[in-house]
Amino acid sequence: MADHPTSPLDRLVELAVYAPVGLAVTVSEELPSLVDKGRRRISSQVVLARMVGRFAVSRGTREVERLASQAATWLDLLGGPSGPTAPSVTPASGTDHPPRRPTASPNGNGARPVAADVPNESQLAIPDYDSLSAPQVVKRLDGLVNGELEAVRRYEEAHRGRRTILSKITQLQADNL
Repeated sequence: MADHPTSPLDRLVELAVYAPVGLAVTVSEELPSLVDKGRRRISSQVVLARMVGRFAVSRGTREVERLASQAATWLDLLGGPSGPTAPSVTPASGTDHPPRRPTASPNGNGARPVAADVPNESQLAIPDYDSLSAPQVVKRLDGLVNGELEAVRRYEEAHRGRRTILSKITQLQADNL
């Protein structure tokens, strides 16, 4: 047989049989050297990518911790999360803590409101009060009259004691005098 097939059938046999066999033999002989060549070419890049990845994860973790700390500080300043949309945090002991309650009323008299003096949520002029965050409540205080403000103040002092809300009520009541 000649070096170059002359008939289409000979060409088909070369392409269908001899070429794949030749390729398989060449790959099996050359595969180790191809792997080494590829490893040499990209190993330094893989090491660098791993190092950059570890740095990014470390830096990201520190940034998330910093932001979480800031968020916790802001939540404390605003009176904490509220309502059913707030995330539920369960301590490691597995027991839930009740909402924070002030030890003394912000009006300075040191006494907490007596239960009979405290309206319940349905009596407040702000619907769904307990489901609102402090900023949401503050936005709704401007439209209330003194009696409604006083009811919200007593309710807030008795339940959550959020300073943001109590300060705004004090300001509005002073403005209405």
